[in-house]
Amino acid sequence: MKKRITIEDVARASHVSVATVSLVMRGKTGINIETRKRVEQVARALGYQRRRSRHEQYVQRISVLMRQYDLSVEPNLIDAHILYGIEDVCRRRGIRNDVRQVVFNESMVPDNPILFPPQYEYGGFIGVGGSVDNHLHNHFRVNSMPCVLVGIDQPMHIFDTVHVDYSQAVTDLMSYLVSIGHRSVALIDTQHISTQWQDTMCSIIHRFGMVEPQIHQSCATPADIQEIVHYLCQYYPHISTIICRNDMIANQVILQLQQMGRYVPQNISVVGFHDVASTIGNSMLTTIRVDAAALGVLAVQTLLHRIEWPNTPRLMTTVQASLVIRQSTQPHVIQ
Repeated sequence: MKKRITIEDVARASHVSVATVSLVMRGKTGINIETRKRVEQVARALGYQRRRSRHEQYVQRISVLMRQYDLSVEPNLIDAHILYGIEDVCRRRGIRNDVRQVVFNESMVPDNPILFPPQYEYGGFIGVGGSVDNHLHNHFRVNSMPCVLVGIDQPMHIFDTVHVDYSQAVTDLMSYLVSIGHRSVALIDTQHISTQWQDTMCSIIHRFGMVEPQIHQSCATPADIQEIVHYLCQYYPHISTIICRNDMIANQVILQLQQMGRYVPQNISVVGFHDVASTIGNSMLTTIRVDAAALGVLAVQTLLHRIEWPNTPRLMTTVQASLVIRQSTQPHVIQ
């Protein structure tokens, strides 16, 4: 009896990983053109025929949960771009995606325990903006539901993850600021359960020998931003750069500084994160760019890969951020 050619055979003959062969065979993007051609030629030469798994055939609906702590606050733009990427892939593949905003209380328990209506059969779950607590973990374990977490701060987890690596971009940012004379910065973070962003920023700031940063957490309301900016200007006038957790906070900071007669970047520089400010009318902001839509696309692709090959090792996909220098920063002049 003739031996059936497997994906492992193609991978071995092509000198690539099984995951790479899988992506090529399913027509995924992100594979080098030469690699794609080589894998396709080897597959044809060996007579490989891809089988559609039973999991792949019945995936018609997935659940997308967005973690929030206050439903009165609109989801941030970075999450909106992630959702765009998720919805784009699902639309092209004919998969329904049910998006739910899940509110968690201070004990990290969802206020609404019915997260997966029994009338729907979900092929898998994508979590945006948070980690998995015990309630969700038990649900996935009992129901053997595949899960992918996207956009979380701390990628080390038992589930597949798609996350952003900011370290090189932040290193580039600090190198740039130091090169133009900045030594003292303030960080404005959001109210968040994780301190990963702060820890990464502080570690790299210390590496460059800069002054210990002033750190403030904000609920991102205009009144809260106003209070922080006034405090910094009054008690820490030597600070030459304010670095914000996202572009929306950075825009609010710029407005408050202008109202106080301190202009950006003439008097003080401001840096944002995520590069979504241009979508809300500010194209002058120096920021850390993240391809958020790509996070959503990769999340769906990772989930479908897990459904088709449930026994593969845990996947941790990393998207690199990059520094974008614009007009909101300039060389610091000691006055």
